[in-house]
Amino acid sequence: MITEGNTNSRKYDNPGSNETDSVLISVIIPVYNIEKLLNRCLDSVVGQTYTNLEIILIDDGSADSSPQICDQYAEHDLRIKVVHKENGGVSAARNLGLDIASGDYISFVDSDDWLEPDMYDTLVTYLKNDPTDILRFNACKKGEVFTSTHLSGNFEGNRMTDEVVLSMIGSEKLGEIFLMGVPWIYLYRREVIERNNIRFDVNLRRSEDRLFCITTMLYARKITFVKDVLYHYEVLTTSLSNKYDPLRWQQELYYLDMLRKEYTKVFSPQYVEKADKRIKSDYVLRVVISLDNLFFSVNDNTFRHNYKQVRNIINNEKVRKSVQDLKQVKTGIRKRFLFFCVKHRLSFALTLFQTMMKLRNKV
Repeated sequence: MITEGNTNSRKYDNPGSNETDSVLISVIIPVYNIEKLLNRCLDSVVGQTYTNLEIILIDDGSADSSPQICDQYAEHDLRIKVVHKENGGVSAARNLGLDIASGDYISFVDSDDWLEPDMYDTLVTYLKNDPTDILRFNACKKGEVFTSTHLSGNFEGNRMTDEVVLSMIGSEKLGEIFLMGVPWIYLYRREVIERNNIRFDVNLRRSEDRLFCITTMLYARKITFVKDVLYHYEVLTTSLSNKYDPLRWQQELYYLDMLRKEYTKVFSPQYVEKADKRIKSDYVLRVVISLDNLFFSVNDNTFRHNYKQVRNIINNEKVRKSVQDLKQVKTGIRKRFLFFCVKHRLSFALTLFQTMMKLRNKV
């Protein structure tokens, strides 16, 4: 059910706002059991100095007071649409928001985060001076910028593919920094998303953000990087990344399979070859991430169980091919040893080493 802003209620106003602004931005906010932080998020959106917004709140089956908070805001702001649905996860919620959206550009906001008051004013100024398909800005957490990149300005054509898209797919050497693939530091031209039927993959519990970002870039003609810090990211200890997931490795493989499927649909054979080289580093990186989840998250796994999982992971055919000719940047002893064990398929040594590291961390 969709609830739209009450037509008998006044619209939120901001002194000096320009009602003739022509660029409509659809702001999609999934909401799930976030009553303690939701007001801060919504206040930062409805209070934007740029007012030509379509604000879409997707209540994903919340069991707290979040649905009522959403409805209260809609009663006082004509721009807000509220959808109440059964819980289906953040990807399904964002997809529903995309189905509803009618703006020229799409902005994703997480309901525990908040925005600088002039975020959309700043972004629209860039768009009016130099239109682009994707506009990338910066975010901070606990007052520190954590999304910085050396990239700046406009990227189009082969330069965009070489310097941006390939860098999103994977690094040239294992251990090099990837570009972040989170949707809330990008403003997307909606036409690019709709023309190519791009949606979040509901089968992914992790990396769904990154897959969406890369897929959209594959179809974009131009991406612009700006340095402005406009988004505030809230660090929650209940994050999915901190929990043990017995299907973690299967999820990582699925993501990599879907990523390759997407870029092979768009790239020329020359660029598919380049991307295949880049994705090798991501295979090995996700091996390490999966091993860390296996050993260092809270779980009751036995040594035997972990050994079987390690053997399954490092004997994967795609991992074996990826690790053979992959170069590694200079790094610490632990990561070099892990890479050595993966490369030479030393399952027992790797399991023993990780177990000892876990025990040492407990001391």
